[in-house]
Amino acid sequence: MKRNTGWRRALILLICALCVPSWAQGEGAALAPEAETAALPSAYQKTANRIPAEFVRVDLLIPDVVQDMRYAGKNNFVGRRIDGYEAPVALLTRQAAAALSRVADAVRPMGYRVCVYDAYRPKQAVEHFVRWGKDDKDTWMQEIFYPAVRKQTLFAKGYISKTSSHMRGSAVDVTLVDADGIPLDMGSAFDLFGPISAHGAKGLTPEQRANRKFLCSLMTEHGFRAYAPEWWHYTLKNEPFPTKNFSFPVLDRVQVAGGLRFASNRPMAGATKNPAQESMQDRVEQGASPNLYGGRTRMAEQRGLSKKRQNVPGGLLTAFPSKEIRIRSITYTQQCDNA
Repeated sequence: MKRNTGWRRALILLICALCVPSWAQGEGAALAPEAETAALPSAYQKTANRIPAEFVRVDLLIPDVVQDMRYAGKNNFVGRRIDGYEAPVALLTRQAAAALSRVADAVRPMGYRVCVYDAYRPKQAVEHFVRWGKDDKDTWMQEIFYPAVRKQTLFAKGYISKTSSHMRGSAVDVTLVDADGIPLDMGSAFDLFGPISAHGAKGLTPEQRANRKFLCSLMTEHGFRAYAPEWWHYTLKNEPFPTKNFSFPVLDRVQVAGGLRFASNRPMAGATKNPAQESMQDRVEQGASPNLYGGRTRMAEQRGLSKKRQNVPGGLLTAFPSKEIRIRSITYTQQCDNA
């Protein structure tokens, strides 16, 4: 009898514990990370904890960056949103984001801003490109993005590949815009497949060639290497994941996940006694997380930047107004000789 009584008593206590209403548990109780993740929409529950801490949102380091994320919308060579792009935000490894931030710091006094077309690219996005490339009938964007190239040759010519340096998180498609958000005239639009987009292309005006050299020199001086067929594509030379491809989706976890962060708040390695004096680029490279709730505003105020964000207008070729291009302070590298 004693055994049965003890067993029944334990069972009753267990049932009572499970039936305690949520209000009785304390309204202000903090959710554990697992519980916070479980509260996400089902589409994101499986991915919320798979964004590596080594990645960071670019706009947290570059408050005035223009994010014209083409693959998160329909303004691209496929003509529809690409798989894996759940939000129009640019993600990069900490090292690549810090290097790009130094580029932005270099051009800001000249009146220019960095514009990002693509950054980290999930594996499923590359697979989407491959599927599209095999469909010979889907050519309705050809007139805009590859008018002089047969779709069947896009793989052979290297415009589309079954792999991409973007999957490693340290490659970025980038240009420069002026204070009004108007891109510099590079002679061809982003993702225009054809010889005109290559470094060293013939038929460029002196201004277009100077603009390409300006961008190339900036990027290479700050640790990136160019890609010959595309003037906009740059990869960090010392990338942290040279052989690893990632597949987590591009999503804005600040909005979707109700406060979950892209990067952890672990103490930064090698912190000095006065971390506030360190540059944000160096802190992020060393493992610190930007403040997602106010860091962007404070950085903007410190740099005297307007809080108003502008989008780059779409279209093929946007004329760049005549303006002196100050490139004497930038050291050309041999890699940019043919830009």
